[in-house]
Amino acid sequence: MKDEKSILCFIALLLVTTLIVSCSTHRKSEGRTVRVLDSIAMADDYYERGCEQYSFDDLEYALALFDSSIAFRPNDARVWERKGSTLGRMMRHTEAQLAFDRSLSLNPKLKSALWHRACDYAVSGDKEHALAFLRKTIAQDTNFKQGALEDECFMNLWQDEDFRKLVQ
Repeated sequence: MKDEKSILCFIALLLVTTLIVSCSTHRKSEGRTVRVLDSIAMADDYYERGCEQYSFDDLEYALALFDSSIAFRPNDARVWERKGSTLGRMMRHTEAQLAFDRSLSLNPKLKSALWHRACDYAVSGDKEHALAFLRKTIAQDTNFKQGALEDECFMNLWQDEDFRKLVQ
């Protein structure tokens, strides 16, 4: 039932987006046609709504909203990071890592992407990659040491000697 709801929500979202874009008016400004619709504002709206749905654990709908945001602004590293986090929580680790790849290719120092990538590797049981990305995250901000000791995504590493050395 939840999958049907998510699919219907996604279809409705696409239809509304198509309608808004096709009905947007144009005006002339200094010899150029300027679309009144502000695609950046649309991308931000979808992103914010996606974050809200993510916090409510409606991950399918959050994913659809992040995809809609990406359609308007495909080079926004933070949206790709949130998409990766959402896919990771859905246990779709391969897709999550692809989204993190895209996010980090756009902004290699985005701490949240490094952190969530490490989390996703930890949850999927890939200790080496988890520690490598956690190390990169901690290099940017040592506060992540404490976070790693508290965040359940690292639970399976809490007793690991290499992990303990890294977060001391």
